[in-house]
Amino acid sequence: MLRLINKFLSQLIDIRRLILFPYRFAVYCNQFIKYAVNKETQEKLHFSDFWPILTDNTGQSQFDSHYTYLNYWALEKIKNSVAPAHIDVGSQIGFVTLLSLVKPVTFIDIRPLEISMPGLTSKKGSILSLPFGNNSVASISSLHVIEHIGLGRYGDPIDPKGTQKAIDELSRVVAPGGDLYVAVPVGVSRTCFNAHRILNPSDIVGKFASNGIELKDFCVVTDNVEYLIDKNPADFVGQHYACGMFHFVKSQTIGADLP
Repeated sequence: MLRLINKFLSQLIDIRRLILFPYRFAVYCNQFIKYAVNKETQEKLHFSDFWPILTDNTGQSQFDSHYTYLNYWALEKIKNSVAPAHIDVGSQIGFVTLLSLVKPVTFIDIRPLEISMPGLTSKKGSILSLPFGNNSVASISSLHVIEHIGLGRYGDPIDPKGTQKAIDELSRVVAPGGDLYVAVPVGVSRTCFNAHRILNPSDIVGKFASNGIELKDFCVVTDNVEYLIDKNPADFVGQHYACGMFHFVKSQTIGADLP
């Protein structure tokens, strides 16, 4: 019960930051006054521009280990691929905008992305019903997405089989010989409702394999924030909340339906 209360409260307040707030706010006010009365200060400071930022003074630069390594991994792979264009389904916006500098990107999400950038096309759509024909997409990614499907977090319908259905749909549209890039939390299998599912990495490989999708290579960010390349997914089934990065290729024996 205490763990549940802590998880809920952590979305509302950061206890550690709350404790440090009085001290940091006092430091901020002192610096504000010193800056305002400094003879070299040319501009006037107005109270309406009182804008305390109290959490960026850290000993090291902070970063999200999953997304930082994941975006690096996927961008490098897609940049070096021979595919002339790329489809992304629901991945991080910062990733798809940068990727659009490398090659044309069509971004699909149930929440429309209202943005205008050269090389980036946005379409409203669902990972459960992609607007592409069977075996038609040469390069497609969905990074930190399929673990959410069916949990309602993003306004999608509740469906315990959501992840499996997303796997089936991605498998359907990728072309024979085409590349599919998927990333999910991996480790001891469980559902953290309604945040995400943590998935057994060996199970993920098996689910895609049953659709004729073969694993080309696997990389991971471990619980200890180690970025490891070309690993065996089975070695990471005991992780708590690692990030598994799967590069799949569709078997050439699957019948093509290319335009």
